[in-house]
Amino acid sequence: MWTLEQTQQFLGACASSRSHYAPLFVFLCGTGLRVSEALGLRWGDVTTDAISIRRALVANAGRNPSIQAPKSGAGNRTVTLTAPAAAALTRLQRGPDEAAVFLTSIGTLPGHHNLLRALKAVCVHAGVPPVGLHQLRHVHASMLLAHGVDLASVSRRLGHSNVAITASVYTHAVHQDRAAASAFDRALTG
Repeated sequence: MWTLEQTQQFLGACASSRSHYAPLFVFLCGTGLRVSEALGLRWGDVTTDAISIRRALVANAGRNPSIQAPKSGAGNRTVTLTAPAAAALTRLQRGPDEAAVFLTSIGTLPGHHNLLRALKAVCVHAGVPPVGLHQLRHVHASMLLAHGVDLASVSRRLGHSNVAITASVYTHAVHQDRAAASAFDRALTG
């Protein structure tokens, strides 16, 4: 997982990047959405400070991807936009309410391999270890947990159906925060 400094480097590189997909990468890192949820997002789901998750673009083995309901009932949610995510949306040409937010330069839905290739290029440009698309979600959640956001709030933001799922996936971030608090206490008591 990236450090805070690496995340800042990545977001800075995306802000200055000419990559067509840089706004999507910032958006994923800034919201914690699944890639499928971001690709299912329509302009009618976007307000000035939040997005409504109602659908996902799901890959089907051997067939074209299709729009489906979110992964779980908890996946239907409203997510408040962070400053980087809101800024990423302003870099895009707003379309009609039913139009997809994130498209290729020719107006089609992007493919996973093209997104991954572009992400790796931005990571190299930023000087950070390359990650996969889903790791941007992990960066978001880990940052929230490491900075004191409670597990239930992170779970809701991620659209997990159960807090136990969030706890099992992000145990490392919770333990890092506990270790940091313990180190601070030890430093004060000498």
